[in-house]
Amino acid sequence: MSLTSLLAQVMGVYLLSVGVSMVFQKKRLLEILDEMAKSRAMLYILGFMTMLLGLLVVLTHHIWTSGLLPLVVTLMGWGMLLKGLTLMFTSTEETQLLMRVMKVQELMWLYAVIVFALGAYLMYGGIVG
Repeated sequence: MSLTSLLAQVMGVYLLSVGVSMVFQKKRLLEILDEMAKSRAMLYILGFMTMLLGLLVVLTHHIWTSGLLPLVVTLMGWGMLLKGLTLMFTSTEETQLLMRVMKVQELMWLYAVIVFALGAYLMYGGIVG
């Protein structure tokens, strides 16, 4: 199994799980996100873990030209790295403002569809590819 396939499957299962929880546990997830956005310690810990995982993907999977699946995996790694750094260095007020601007509560269904579709693509690509 190639590294691309392994990372795609892991990311795919993760995103599929998150997408399903966004649909079936919307209220609970919104409460958790609200609590996390108010806790500087939680934002830092989450940011550190996300940055670390993103860094692992970026350093081991720097593939930009071998097709769509490797590109998506690489971009996911960079996204995780940047998201982690952002969470580590933004204040709780900025995080809460970003959640309001992104209309997380109102558009949760749209974000769930995007997350689920990306997860399904990665899972399928990881298995087939």
